[in-house]
Amino acid sequence: MLYLHIKRYHPYGSTGLLQQGAAIILNCLTLFKNISTNLLMRKHYRNCDELPIFNFYKVMETNDYAWLYSEPLTLWVKISSFFKRLFRIESLEKIENELSSLWENIYNEYLKLIGDTTSEFYYELLNEVLYLETRHRVVLEILKQLSKETTSIKYRSLYIKELRSWKYKINTSKPLGEELDRMIRQLRASENTIRIKTHELQQLKDTGNVNEKTTLIEQIVSLEDALSKNHIDEKTTVVSKWVAMIKKVEINNNLIRKRNGK
Repeated sequence: MLYLHIKRYHPYGSTGLLQQGAAIILNCLTLFKNISTNLLMRKHYRNCDELPIFNFYKVMETNDYAWLYSEPLTLWVKISSFFKRLFRIESLEKIENELSSLWENIYNEYLKLIGDTTSEFYYELLNEVLYLETRHRVVLEILKQLSKETTSIKYRSLYIKELRSWKYKINTSKPLGEELDRMIRQLRASENTIRIKTHELQQLKDTGNVNEKTTLIEQIVSLEDALSKNHIDEKTTVVSKWVAMIKKVEINNNLIRKRNGK
């Protein structure tokens, strides 16, 4: 019946539909290849001497690494992300990892430029806490699945492998029940570490030494006023020049305070 239905309403019948379906998939894969190649060949900003302050703040606000490219890539990234989800392409994951590492280097360079070691330590500690909390949630869920008698051997092996990637190593030569008890003890110990690290974060916040984030527009207005500039182009002013301007304002303010103190 299904074959007759297709034959009646499609001029090429079921064979034609299959051919069209295969052609669509082939076109999609070709498009993805072009997108992936395009992403790999695009130039990106490598450091604070190249990255505009506008792009820097966009990454800070959105966590979208597309702003690290020297050309607009928002549409390309969205399309490639779709193909990544559809076909689970590892090459795009590699690109994302490389961009993540690039951003980390640029941000560390920025912290060194502004001489803010407290903020640098704060954000390193914050990343560590986020990782520990994520690991705790994932490991807890995996241990719940492993404790179920209905879990198949195949999935049990996958869960154990995933646990290893989070540094929770089950010894498969020992009884699973004993190893699960050991994993739970290890998980509880990590909860204590999370509490300690979270308390350290709160202490840093309470000291008031961590810079409060203000919008880019607010900072531009303040700099233009302090430096008597009519316009600062945030899309062409690189991060290193931006920091230099902020430091110049701080020097000028210190000189004014010293003169007023005499």
